Amino acid sequence: MKKTRFIAMVLAVAVMLIGAGYAWWSETVTLNTDVTTGVLDMDIVSFEHEESQDVTVRSANGSIGLDEDDTDSLDVFIENLYPGAYGKAIIGIQNNSTMEVKIPARSRVASTVSGDFFEDYSDRFEIRITPSLDDDELADDPQIISTLQYIPGNGYQTVDDITIQPEEILYVIIDASLAWSDTNLEGELFEITVNPTFVQFNQ
Repeated sequence: MKKTRFIAMVLAVAVMLIGAGYAWWSETVTLNTDVTTGVLDMDIVSFEHEESQDVTVRSANGSIGLDEDDTDSLDVFIENLYPGAYGKAIIGIQNNSTMEVKIPARSRVASTVSGDFFEDYSDRFEIRITPSLDDDELADDPQIISTLQYIPGNGYQTVDDITIQPEEILYVIIDASLAWSDTNLEGELFEITVNPTFVQFNQ
């Protein structure tokens, strides 16, 4: 009897040691995850202008787009400006990106390509920038309009970060006027290149 009990115990231990793992089941679960990256895309969507009689404000390439990987720019020409006259250009740039974008502080938004006289007469050319979807808000409201700072040799730069939400339009406004005493600028062509640098909002 003791021998039978001993044999039964030995068999039970043997099963536990060599056969316990044979009843395990296994299964592999595969999860597929798609990751898409955002797109930075800024497009010029409008070019409007106002001017005094006989003054011409025009764009050489008003239908092009701007984006982070592109060096495209918008050239604005103000022709036949005379003492006491003015010319204004309003360029609308829309954020068609999938994210908020910004123009960082101290970034160049526009530059002049018509000669060194801009350094002496930069106060005759005011360039402003405003993120606004409503054209009626283009009044001189300091809450929505930032006047760009003219830096000799570096063009017109932002003072603070300018942020633009997706689908929002950023307006760059160029105001040019000559005082009655500006008779020494006769025959000059005023050319301003709008070439802002856009980056994603967290840079």
